[in-house]
Amino acid sequence: MYDKEEKQVKILFAIRVVLWAVALGSTVYWIWYSFDLMGNGVFDPYEYASLLRPVLYPCICVAVVAVAICFALYKRSKELKKVILQKKKEEDINK
Repeated sequence: MYDKEEKQVKILFAIRVVLWAVALGSTVYWIWYSFDLMGNGVFDPYEYASLLRPVLYPCICVAVVAVAICFALYKRSKELKKVILQKKKEEDINK
């Protein structure tokens, strides 16, 4: 009866895990790039900022969007879990 909803919850969970991994990867990349710039001897704030900006802004945008989608999928998962519980209660009443 509620197998479809349970499958959807599992799929949404897997998608959320992947999105969190994308957000983490994006964050790790710009931090690594920042350390790489420092390792190459770029310490002047103006030069450092101009070299980091093209990497930092897209990485932050990717991370924020991934986390926002994650929270939307979490909300959808909660709704599906309520539907599953309601169907389980209805089955118990009908027995």
